[in-house]
Amino acid sequence: MGPQPKRKMLRAVLVSIGWLFGTLVVLFGAAVAYYSFDDELSPDARALLAAPKLGEPTDANGYVAFLGMGAPSGHDQMAWGRKVLAALRAQDADGFKKDAAWEGTVKPQLGFSKDVPWCWPEKQFCLALAREKGEALARLLEDNRKMLARYRTMRDKPVFDDAYLSPRADAWFPPYQLIPNSHSLALLTVIRQAAAGDLDGAIGELERETAFHGRFAASARYLIGKSVAAVLIARDALVLSDLIATSKGGIAPYGARIEAMTRRLEADLTLREAPLTWEIYVSATQAMELRRRPPYGSPDAPGNVLIDTLGALIYRPNASVNALVASHQEQLAILGKGPLNFDQALAKAEEATRRLESPSWIDVLRNPVGSLLLSLSPLSYGEFFARAYNVAGLLRLVALQAAVVARGIESPEAIAQFLASEAAKPYADPFTGKPMAWDGASRQLYFQPRGRGAGWIEALKTRYQGRIAVTL
Repeated sequence: MGPQPKRKMLRAVLVSIGWLFGTLVVLFGAAVAYYSFDDELSPDARALLAAPKLGEPTDANGYVAFLGMGAPSGHDQMAWGRKVLAALRAQDADGFKKDAAWEGTVKPQLGFSKDVPWCWPEKQFCLALAREKGEALARLLEDNRKMLARYRTMRDKPVFDDAYLSPRADAWFPPYQLIPNSHSLALLTVIRQAAAGDLDGAIGELERETAFHGRFAASARYLIGKSVAAVLIARDALVLSDLIATSKGGIAPYGARIEAMTRRLEADLTLREAPLTWEIYVSATQAMELRRRPPYGSPDAPGNVLIDTLGALIYRPNASVNALVASHQEQLAILGKGPLNFDQALAKAEEATRRLESPSWIDVLRNPVGSLLLSLSPLSYGEFFARAYNVAGLLRLVALQAAVVARGIESPEAIAQFLASEAAKPYADPFTGKPMAWDGASRQLYFQPRGRGAGWIEALKTRYQGRIAVTL
């Protein structure tokens, strides 16, 4: 091939490349122009992007006492709680920088002695252990008396209303672990009273515990708060079950009080009146923030130049928020109806999650960056609701256990007959609506839990051959 044909071929290649490049530029410009137009926020999305009103830092609010639980020795708990609250709220301001003084305020300054739990109610019968090791229990309570006193100050406040919640992904979170650790101490006082024969004192202390945990579960607007409350309630119920099983006929005078405790807690756990709107608000607010991030390379930038660049050019935040809110509300509407037929409800709710995880090609074309971000970590409520409803089932088991013991029903045949009666209907398996199962050989009342269990559920399943059970 001579020089002339080569030049013609080169010219043709360059022209083709020019047309291709020009076409790409035009297509990219059209895409940028298209993605500069966003959807209108849906009415539900607009409502949820208005931050929910938070609780006031009054002396009646146990949340302030919670923030003050880690106050240094000699400091007033409520005053320290307000100081921590102010520090937490400060981190949401523009230009905020963490320093040693700030971290020294928000981190607990008072801790626990070693091995605070001492007994895990889901793994052991704590009353039997208390009778064996009473002196060690007394020393443990004495070593941690300050934290126990601060926990009771928080517990006995008339309300527990979140006074701090942040939509920022990098915000420092309040030390919720202080609550279950202190709750273990409180349960040890119940166990110690029961082991000493003070049944009335043990029941009274459990009533105060469950009243607080019910307030906590009903008012919490974040998944972590509701999850912690559910675990506390489960352990209350397990200690109560242990107490019923060991006291036998002595529990009869307390039947009405046990019934009231379990019914109130189950109502607090149904979640129908607490749709977790804050969880949606946080997710939606973070989805809106992508176009507002600081320039790449600045100290506050997330450090992903590709995401930042695409977010600035072809991200449609309103469309993303609308899809996110619709998915969350669909899940809550399905799962919040109650535990009956939960398996089918969970499957439907998971479909809503999968639609975000695997968007259609039309969704990707309409909002590629938004579809990618939503697919990375779609918030799923299924396991949380499963755990809450498992706790509700445990509460029914304990109430049923107390009812059987209070009536003096002993033989396996008589227990089976009682389970089939009208009197046992309030204690039905929440997932099936049928009577709780009864194993006469092991003398266990039980039901099959749903979902992938939290730690306490898995421990009970190990202890009771794959089920949640109480022993008569």
